Amino acid sequence: MKITLAQPDILRDSISTISELVSEVRFKVNATALEMIAMDAANISMIIFKMFSSACIEYKVDGESELAINLLNLKKILRRAKKTDILSLELSDDSRLKVMLKGKVTRTFFLPLIDIEESEQKLPELEFKATVKTSTEVILDAIDDADIVSESVMFLVKDGVFSIEAKGDTSKVKVDIPQDDDTSVACKEKEVKSKYSIEYLKKMISSKLSEKIDIRFSADYPLRIEFVEEDKIQMVFILAPRVETE
Repeated sequence: MKITLAQPDILRDSISTISELVSEVRFKVNATALEMIAMDAANISMIIFKMFSSACIEYKVDGESELAINLLNLKKILRRAKKTDILSLELSDDSRLKVMLKGKVTRTFFLPLIDIEESEQKLPELEFKATVKTSTEVILDAIDDADIVSESVMFLVKDGVFSIEAKGDTSKVKVDIPQDDDTSVACKEKEVKSKYSIEYLKKMISSKLSEKIDIRFSADYPLRIEFVEEDKIQMVFILAPRVETE
């Protein structure tokens, strides 16, 4: 196996985001992609990641293999990558992950593979009533606004407008995001709303992954967030709703 990237930030930013939620993962490497599915320790969120072979300047993979890695250690290495570096991933003869950063000098790191006992995660079958496609920066700003007054946020679609609301003991904020050239809103019902954790949303949403974000949800139902950079990466997050009983 040898995977080489001319843009190390593709993998660096992805690993940095994933490591906010999980510390150890099992990557599958096949003929088309480096991919993984993982659940956070609290079973509140799921992460689905693919880095496509088309993102690489060299992609040599024989058959299919698995790499179980401590993400925090990998993140430390990838942070050392400069924009002009060429990043290569290989399996060494002693079954460690060889990470090479080649620029004016060549730096080589060897990362041990680990054992992960948890069973393989499977994608849940979900159907959504509301779909919003918009700018990642717009959503980031709205979540930061909501974070001022509460630990949770309500996503609401009504009359063609996507709104993000948060309520504290005495404070309240509402951000309305109408349809325009940058935003599309589709809903199968007159109104759909659901509440989610701001702490998790802040870990998931990153403009470094993509300038565009795809958001899907239903009433009191898991949230699906997707980032896609065509022919490079796909990152999907599933987040459980916060359902509060009276």
